Amino acid sequence: MNSSKSLNNSFLKYIDYAYFIKLLLLVGLLYWFNTFYLDVINPQKSVYNPFFAEYLNYPAWLVYSILNTAKFITNIFGINSFIENASILKATGGTSVFMAPDCIGLGVMSFWFAFVIAERNSIKRKLFWIFSGIVAIWLINCLRVALILVATQNNWPINFSKFWDHHRIFNACMYGLIILMMYIYSRYNKKPAIDSSSTMVESAKVN
Repeated sequence: MNSSKSLNNSFLKYIDYAYFIKLLLLVGLLYWFNTFYLDVINPQKSVYNPFFAEYLNYPAWLVYSILNTAKFITNIFGINSFIENASILKATGGTSVFMAPDCIGLGVMSFWFAFVIAERNSIKRKLFWIFSGIVAIWLINCLRVALILVATQNNWPINFSKFWDHHRIFNACMYGLIILMMYIYSRYNKKPAIDSSSTMVESAKVN
C-alpha cells in the first residue's frame, strides 16, 4: 500500500496541473467562439450580423481556400472541376462535393492552437508552430476534398462500412496528425533549461 501510494505521489509530481487547466480553458473558449461565430454569419440565426458575414467571414475564407486548392489537385488527376455557389466543388458534367463550415477543421485547428499557446515558449516559436500545424491540417483537408471528388468521379468506394465512412476516416487521420505534431513539438522544441548558477561556476573555473 505504501509503495503504491508513493508511486502515485511521484507520478503526480510530473503532472503540470496549471498547463492542463490552461489547455482545457483555451479549448473550451475557442470551441464556444467558433460555434457562436458560425451563428453570427448564418442568416437563419437570431444573432446574425451582415457586416461580419460579409467582411469578417473567416470560415468562408477557409472554405474558399480549401476548395480552390482541391480544384487544383483534381486538375492534376485529369478531372476538370469548378466551384459552384462558393461551397461546392463539382466535376464538369459529373459528381460534386459539398463543403459545410462544420467540415473545415476548426475544432482540430483550435485544439492545436490551444496546445501551443498553453505551452511555455517564446512568442516567435509559438507563432511558428501554430502556423505550421494549421497549414498541415488545412493541407490534409484540401487533399481530402480532392480525393473524394476523384473517387466519386471514378466510382471508387469511399465508405468501407457503415462505421468507417469517409468522415470518420478523415477524423482518424486528423487526430493521428495532431498526435504526430504533438510528438514532434515535444521532441524537437523542448530543450532542457540551462542552470545559470552552474554556468557561472564553470565560467569562474575557466577564468
